[in-house]
Amino acid sequence: MVWTMWTGLTAALACVAGTVHVEATVPPQSAAREVSSTIVVPGQSTILRSSTWWVDPITVKIAHDRRTPFDSTSDGIDLAGMRGECERGQIWGWDDTGDLRDLQLKFAPLSSASGGAVLPASQWTYKQQGYVNVSTSTRYGCLRDILAPPPPPGPPPPPPALNCSDTPWGACWTGCPSVNKNWSDPNSCNGGKTPPPPQGASCNRCECNEKNTSCGAGPQLDCSPGWYPDPLLDVPASGIPLVPTGWTQPVYFELCIPYGQSAGNYTGQFTMTADGRGGIATVEVHVEVWDIDLPLVNDSKAFNTAFNFNSNMSLWYPVGTEPETWWADWLPFLAHYRIPGDSIYLGEPRPTKEYEMLASSGAKWMGMRDAGISFRPPSNGTLPPNYVEDVIEQLAPTMANMSALGLLDKMYVYGFDEMPEQYKDAVYEIFGGLKKKWPTLTTMAVLDWQTFPSDLPLDIWVDEYADYGTSASYLEPTPKETLRQSWLASGETHQFWWYWCIGPTDPHALNTFIERPAIQARMLYWLTALHAVNGMLYYEVDIWATQCPKERPCKSVDRINGTALTDFDPATFPDPSPGSTNGDGSFTYPGPNGAPLGSIRLSNIADGIEDWELFNKLGATASISKAADLITQLVMNITVRQEDPALLERLRREAAHRIMEASRESGPT
Repeated sequence: MVWTMWTGLTAALACVAGTVHVEATVPPQSAAREVSSTIVVPGQSTILRSSTWWVDPITVKIAHDRRTPFDSTSDGIDLAGMRGECERGQIWGWDDTGDLRDLQLKFAPLSSASGGAVLPASQWTYKQQGYVNVSTSTRYGCLRDILAPPPPPGPPPPPPALNCSDTPWGACWTGCPSVNKNWSDPNSCNGGKTPPPPQGASCNRCECNEKNTSCGAGPQLDCSPGWYPDPLLDVPASGIPLVPTGWTQPVYFELCIPYGQSAGNYTGQFTMTADGRGGIATVEVHVEVWDIDLPLVNDSKAFNTAFNFNSNMSLWYPVGTEPETWWADWLPFLAHYRIPGDSIYLGEPRPTKEYEMLASSGAKWMGMRDAGISFRPPSNGTLPPNYVEDVIEQLAPTMANMSALGLLDKMYVYGFDEMPEQYKDAVYEIFGGLKKKWPTLTTMAVLDWQTFPSDLPLDIWVDEYADYGTSASYLEPTPKETLRQSWLASGETHQFWWYWCIGPTDPHALNTFIERPAIQARMLYWLTALHAVNGMLYYEVDIWATQCPKERPCKSVDRINGTALTDFDPATFPDPSPGSTNGDGSFTYPGPNGAPLGSIRLSNIADGIEDWELFNKLGATASISKAADLITQLVMNITVRQEDPALLERLRREAAHRIMEASRESGPT
């Protein structure tokens, strides 16, 4: 087994025993094929002369000039999933003999191997993968360049020898100094050493050094500027307008398995056509439908989310458009990806009609207001006069309306976003006052504190996932895990969720920047499942919606000259500056007239949440999933993982078959 062990700034270069797993690594025999006539490839997929087409999961990102397959590349489509689950992939390729115009995927029903049952063609959809032009951010780096050509075949060069005594601070250590773990003193790591971790790495990052350095000063890579795949563009009825000669074009497809579908194996094919060129490819399809139902988004045991959605789209839709129009577009769209269009940063409650539409789209939680004041130094933390009374007066009509509609159990108030612990009295005062008025009202806050007071008037504690820390084994609780367990046991309503945002910026940690490997967005939820964390918060899914017209034009995504290149600036702050981050706070794009467009990252988030639901069916202790033996083959902790799409797929299928075997032995549950 080869692990990607992020052990410091030089980890990707020198600190991993064996080879670092790179998404683009391929064996010599997998070089791009020169096709001179119609061929039949494994799985009986047929490719037209002069065209080259392959299939991959969406856990890889495909550059517009890529011509080399990945380790995960295949010639046919092989999907597997629960009833209610949407399975996603991409077919990608190019044609050197001329432009392809009006490219279409044409789906057909899939037939059950046992006869009778059919998966309807209507369950398939497809999108054109688009590209955005990314500028280098000064806020974070990358461990590898996913736009770079694949490395040459053959073994990697041996890593240079490193000695603990002469290794720079913040880089790789051949043993971890283990005493005097003082986060604020960079000289406190002197002392004894512990053996390297058991995963086979030759050295690892010093734990006490982990919070003393942002790892930004060493030999990490700047994330390369250039055209990155991300937006998923709607396809006109006539097909994808243009794939220029020699241009590599990925086409994203999605199969949503209906509830009630008979379990078993289904086979069939779909074809690709282009105007004036006839059939481009016929692709063989195999789908395994598991005898497992995916929980509904609002099921009491389903994964919890609070992804902030700016629901005022008035500047993005045609003048005079009623709010119900954009709610009807966006709320079901976000729920499809299992992140209903919640809003945490509200200054006042939403209209009752919007809450009704949000609930009907599948929302499990609905924010009413950001009621807490997030004090920062040098503030003395004093509340404005009558603050709590004013908040209660503002919330009272909505509380009454939600009670009448039977939606009160979904409502919560948010507050104190990343507020330092020194201002904790404000939490007692504000949330305590709200709890006194409405004892069952749920309260939620993001608090990266080092203590968890059991009497805090808080129901859902949200902490940055990287703040959880690491230990020698996932079975050994970190200090934060010990606090978490104490907190969960101290109140019947207590929940503990994670969040991420621009942080962690450490390139060794998982994040969802556009320049990062696609699989990282999905692996976040494997790590969440490993530790039985049952919720995730994210600060914005459409930050661009709040930026027009001041910081960007109120203009939807457009293709450049009909190609997959788009004119949308993906920087969080469109004028690239020290604060710019690509894709931070935004997993969506504005389509024509403001309608929603998704992204490769959003789809991987949805797949990750579906994976969490699968692992959750195997059960968990208070802190560890009973699927840990599977999960830890892919992700061990915050910085130790294998970014291996084929391994990911094998492990989730093994989890599904364990569930079905247990069900056969014990009967339906």
